[in-house]
Amino acid sequence: MIAWRLFARIRRNFGRQTLSVARQRFSLFFMPLLALGMGCGAVAQGAVPYGLVPGIAAGLALGWYALAKMQLHAPAPGGAFCYTPNPYIGTALTLALVGRMAYRFGPMLLGGEAPTGTSQLTFTTLAMVGMLLAYYWTVAFGLLRWRRQVLAG
Repeated sequence: MIAWRLFARIRRNFGRQTLSVARQRFSLFFMPLLALGMGCGAVAQGAVPYGLVPGIAAGLALGWYALAKMQLHAPAPGGAFCYTPNPYIGTALTLALVGRMAYRFGPMLLGGEAPTGTSQLTFTTLAMVGMLLAYYWTVAFGLLRWRRQVLAG
């Protein structure tokens, strides 16, 4: 199931995509809540969520860069809004997060013991998660803003 979701996530980084307003609005709402939950989870585990701040800053910058590299296709009358994302940025971020998770949780999944006395939400893990969340939030915001500008004339 996880491998299928990962494949679906990476596949959405390639080729022309139809803009789904509902999906982008969901991202605008859900991504900040998930970042807040990660921060609260880190505090609950006794860690300090400092990693979210540089991760979110880097994700915002990468998101704006990705928007500049994205090809936006204005619709024909009655057609759908489409865009072609930069395939390298989103894929690299997703694979970096998966690599970090494999590094942290791999030994436990291979039959080893879970690390004791330490938080699983380390600075680096929180930075990676914050970067990914902020990146997808920024792209969703930019796509919806572009759509509104085209509709306004």
